[in-house]
Amino acid sequence: MNGEQIRQTIENCISGRLFCSVLNKFEYEYRHLLPVKSSEGLFLSMIESGMSLDGCLIERFENVGHAVPAGDFARRIADREGVFDSLEVPPIEIDTFSQIFAYLVNNVCPVCLECGSTDDRAITLLTGLVTDCSDVSLRFQRFGNDLRWAGKPVTIPYEAVVRLTFGTRALSDIGKILPKR
Repeated sequence: MNGEQIRQTIENCISGRLFCSVLNKFEYEYRHLLPVKSSEGLFLSMIESGMSLDGCLIERFENVGHAVPAGDFARRIADREGVFDSLEVPPIEIDTFSQIFAYLVNNVCPVCLECGSTDDRAITLLTGLVTDCSDVSLRFQRFGNDLRWAGKPVTIPYEAVVRLTFGTRALSDIGKILPKR
């Protein structure tokens, strides 16, 4: 699938309120998403988990290798279960990473950042808080498996960000128990 076909598939899913199975260039399994908004280079999706929605994912179009609409069957189930009735898309602008990270700084919510290079599939997963952002980078305070702050905040350039996840039940629960910085 070429980039234009991928973009068109995701745009069609947005306009048709269809779930979409997305395969990234650096993964071996599809993610099941409900794309809800797009910009020039990014798209925002709600993450599908067992026919319910759990958080948001922002992805670069360029990192997607394949995208397939889930079809009418998934839509009928979602309609019957009221998934679209309770859909709450966060009021986030996704034209630039500085807009995205400013929203996350202002809303103080834990995020998972996937950073690195998709060319060699060297992706690092970081979980923590975005503490500040500029036009070119963000400041990120990571926490460890013990839910304690790990080290000092680091600066991450936007070009290193592959994708990010926020607003999941797990991340929200973590946010409630993290020690104050």
